[in-house]
Amino acid sequence: MIEKIKELYLEYEDKFLDITLDQYDLAKEYIENSSDEISNYIDNFFIDKNHTTFNNPIFLQLNKIDMSISSLDFNDNYEWDHKLIYAATSLGHLNEKIVKLLCEHYGTEYKNTQAGKINSLTKYLPKMVINDFHFINTYRNSILHASDFGYSLSDLDKVLKNKFFFETKTAIYKIEFIYQKLEEIQL
Repeated sequence: MIEKIKELYLEYEDKFLDITLDQYDLAKEYIENSSDEISNYIDNFFIDKNHTTFNNPIFLQLNKIDMSISSLDFNDNYEWDHKLIYAATSLGHLNEKIVKLLCEHYGTEYKNTQAGKINSLTKYLPKMVINDFHFINTYRNSILHASDFGYSLSDLDKVLKNKFFFETKTAIYKIEFIYQKLEEIQL
């Protein structure tokens, strides 16, 4: 009996993993398709100082993430996993793009990790911005590498769901803050 339960558990765990990976791939594909537009916008951000939030691809992406996460049904684990992975992937991607462009702008030498890239910017950016970059990176990792943090996205209790919901909202606001701080960078 115990063997059959273990077998059934592993079968369902594989199904959840497949679903989660499919959603991750879909989110990644969506982000890659919008990546050039966002990259070009960030590149031109340093050149063109006349920015508006209307039709700004970064604010549009943040708004999509916010609307997606705000409409979450906490009782639907399938929807929960998908939207959380979408948000973490999207926010992590934006974070990576901005950090990479700042590293190129300042000509910093860094390790290949996101944390290494962020740390290479410490002498150029305010500590608050550096901390926000790290928060978003940790948030992304805690979702996309949940097992490394000791939990499974398909089996979150209400407390963890609330934690991740508010961390997602916080990550959105932190990206907005960082993005607006870019205007203060002098080239």
